[in-house]
Amino acid sequence: MKSKMKGLREMGDELIKHDDLGVVAFSKRFEGLLKVSSQILKSQMLPEAYKTPEQVAMVILKGRELNLPEMATLQGMFPVGRNIGMSVQLMMTLIRRHQQFEAYDAKFEPDDISPVKCTVTMKRKNAGGIEVKSWTFSQADAQKAGLIKKDSNYEKWMKNMLLNRATANCARLLFPDALMGMYLSEELDSNLIEDAEIIETSYQKEPIQVYNQAKSALEKAIKTYKIEDLESWKELYADDMKSLEPRLSGVLTREYEAAYNKLKPKVINVDSNSKPAESSTEQTKTSSTGTQP
Repeated sequence: MKSKMKGLREMGDELIKHDDLGVVAFSKRFEGLLKVSSQILKSQMLPEAYKTPEQVAMVILKGRELNLPEMATLQGMFPVGRNIGMSVQLMMTLIRRHQQFEAYDAKFEPDDISPVKCTVTMKRKNAGGIEVKSWTFSQADAQKAGLIKKDSNYEKWMKNMLLNRATANCARLLFPDALMGMYLSEELDSNLIEDAEIIETSYQKEPIQVYNQAKSALEKAIKTYKIEDLESWKELYADDMKSLEPRLSGVLTREYEAAYNKLKPKVINVDSNSKPAESSTEQTKTSSTGTQP
């Protein structure tokens, strides 16, 4: 019996060795991811849309398909029923970092104050030149789809909701390879008002609320001690930083730069040759200064 069990274990080890991209290896990796996801969920620092470790794990996996770090994924992607939705901020991050991205423009009609429609135009560099696509989304479209209801985001934030829809449709049209079929959470289920508010109106809050949200995300990124998480934070909150007054954005900028300078690889000159030096854990660790505006 012992020899039989030993043989089965050896067979299992051999199967895993030659199944790096198969079911067995994936199952083991997913089991580890579930354990991590359970701890992340217990931190109570995720949006309320997350209810189970399995949801956290599946969203992280989707983020990996899009080459996104975990922090940016969990802050910008959300479970919506049996689907995964995305914030418009993260969608634009994916578009703008695309190597072939050329330009983005949004125009409201008749004006920015009381718009009835929004037209988004994007440009993409291709071998044959510049490819241009536009998409218009109007109040009439929203009305036809049954999106304009009492106390809905469309009633409260019509300008931004029109912009979001036009942006998402144009982005999927011109950059399908960047989004891989992703939709805004509000597009997936317009009845999920709570989810839509988390995603679509976060950047429309009062400046101090925008600041607090960005600061909280920065603190999380700093605590991972990963320079890629800091860079993702900067890219994800670029538009929010522009909307803040200099006093508030200055606090975040100083915290970001202090953390980034401690984490970035150091360059040492040796015989006129420069090479990055490996930094120790003690040297790279940093934390938020906790500065308040």
